[in-house]
Amino acid sequence: MKVKGHKSGLSQAKILIDRGEGRGPLELTLTALALGSTQEFDKKVPGPVPRDIKPLMQHGQVIRNADGSPVMLTDSNTPAFKEAEQLANRRQSTLMVHRALANDTNVSFDAAEKDFKTAGEYADAIFKELADFGLAIGDFGRLVSETLAVSHLSSKKLDEAREAFLPVEREEDLRI
Repeated sequence: MKVKGHKSGLSQAKILIDRGEGRGPLELTLTALALGSTQEFDKKVPGPVPRDIKPLMQHGQVIRNADGSPVMLTDSNTPAFKEAEQLANRRQSTLMVHRALANDTNVSFDAAEKDFKTAGEYADAIFKELADFGLAIGDFGRLVSETLAVSHLSSKKLDEAREAFLPVEREEDLRI
């Protein structure tokens, strides 16, 4: 795509992370995620899929949906499922931050994707490097938030875009 008077490319933003303890701030350059990146991360590190456990029963009878199929209880509320979901989310977020930092010439990682069997293992190695560097959980959260912001995925930007596309005039229009 070409637009007269506009240069192509992804936007960048510089952020400062306070290192505390007299170490001075850490300056990082984040590059926006390209269109399709989130789908790529979902494909590389898919989240868990709930498994059917048993049909939902009421008064000894199987509850069925409109097409006659049984309504199934899933394992999506089990601790194991929630743990797997959190792991997938952390891995996807790590890959997202890694991609956003890729153009910062002052940042490098020892882990190389080709050295790992899965993208999940690679994300774990990147996460370990971030932790070993001394980033706090809040620092990681900030990197995720700032990456979303530079990629125009912050909730404020999404709300603005949604309002521009589908203006809501009354509160009751929001009800489903």
